[in-house]
Amino acid sequence: MENARIKENIGGSRHRYYWESFGKRGFLSTDLMSSGEAVSTWDHIKKWIKDVFLPQGYPDSVSADYLEYQLWDTFQVMCSSLNTSLLLHSTLEASGVGKENASALSATLAWMLRDVSFMFATILFTYAKSTHMSSNCKQWRLFADLANDVALTLKLFSPIIPLPLNLTMSLIGIILALVSAPVVPANTALASHQARRGNLADVQAKNGSQAKLVRLVALGLSAGLISHVSHSFQYKVITSFILMGLHIFANYKAKRIVRIETLNRPRLLILLEKWFSVTRIPSVEEANKSEPLFFGAAYKQNYLPYGFRLKIGSSLREALNSIGETEAFHQFQNLYSSFRHENYMLLADFQKKKIFLMYHENISPEEEFKGFFVAYLCMLHYISMEKNIQIANVNTTGMEKSTPGGEIINKVKTSSHALYQDFRKAAIEKGWKMDPVHLSPDECRYRFTQDDFIQEDEYTRTN
Repeated sequence: MENARIKENIGGSRHRYYWESFGKRGFLSTDLMSSGEAVSTWDHIKKWIKDVFLPQGYPDSVSADYLEYQLWDTFQVMCSSLNTSLLLHSTLEASGVGKENASALSATLAWMLRDVSFMFATILFTYAKSTHMSSNCKQWRLFADLANDVALTLKLFSPIIPLPLNLTMSLIGIILALVSAPVVPANTALASHQARRGNLADVQAKNGSQAKLVRLVALGLSAGLISHVSHSFQYKVITSFILMGLHIFANYKAKRIVRIETLNRPRLLILLEKWFSVTRIPSVEEANKSEPLFFGAAYKQNYLPYGFRLKIGSSLREALNSIGETEAFHQFQNLYSSFRHENYMLLADFQKKKIFLMYHENISPEEEFKGFFVAYLCMLHYISMEKNIQIANVNTTGMEKSTPGGEIINKVKTSSHALYQDFRKAAIEKGWKMDPVHLSPDECRYRFTQDDFIQEDEYTRTN
């Protein structure tokens, strides 16, 4: 056997193994990171810390933005933990701790009311918004932290708020529900982005270990902080607001760092807006930096620009109720041949600025993406006619504002194939992933029966 060499990378530590046949010495190993120096005790400690608090295989097993995001996230956890410990003093004071006329029973009932309000509000908020929390994880994670600061502000002023203690505690419980409900799904979605080797559980567990370590440190620091500021309400307010400001800043920086390569509605709209204005696809980093965090498509149901609303995964019944059975029937007649062999279908009421994207039971992520693209292109054609403006890649020849909706959709659908393929190719070249597409559709699905009737399995709810 000839002399052979193998290089391997183990969690950032590189080694070289080589087989030296001459002299029959067998496998020899060299640590390329140590430069021939002996491994010190400090090196062993650093390795142990890395193994305890970072995912196995770091940095190769996680996304490129992992470390920077976790540093800012750790800082915001520190600020939040310090503030929470500081304001526990205010909450206990509002509950009557230290007062001669205070009742343990009344304080217990107040805390129970807070827990009851928290549980009911969490259930209701989860019912209303849970389907959007994963696809718009950055926005909802930021929303949760802002809600947490609102709850802390209420705790801060609870001793002087002229409201019954039970009502104050119930309000705090409701606001904390707005914190609790989005945190788990948003954190899971962010960890899914970070995990690159099927190691989601490991990433989540290590992120949790990092947060617990920070909270332990914060508990130690808060003891000294409370002893210095708790005697003065003014000092307490100033300190709390400084911590809140740092908390919000760190959260914003952390979410801006995340570079998610899959498409949700806000990022897809950014790509489409750039494509139809300057025929260019923004990079993953550019689009993520432009993605709205405090407003826009992540918070507005069925959002499209120009006042349009696009209902994804809509039921035919919902479209009929909005468009009207007569108009919907005419649209269906025009569109049947175009969509008969597609796994999606479009109906629209352009005067009301409503578009309905319906899914076949066999629809794929690629076809979800294509359906959204065609719906967006239909909107641009109508806007071009309504406002009499020219839009790149939009040809309204033979159409006018009074053209029936079915004809507009049919003409756009017929001419959109090449344009869609160009858009898709350009997006992939920029590093975007087409699967999965996080558009948070409703769960209604249709199928064509043998008699060409539409049968639907509808699991939608009206939010």
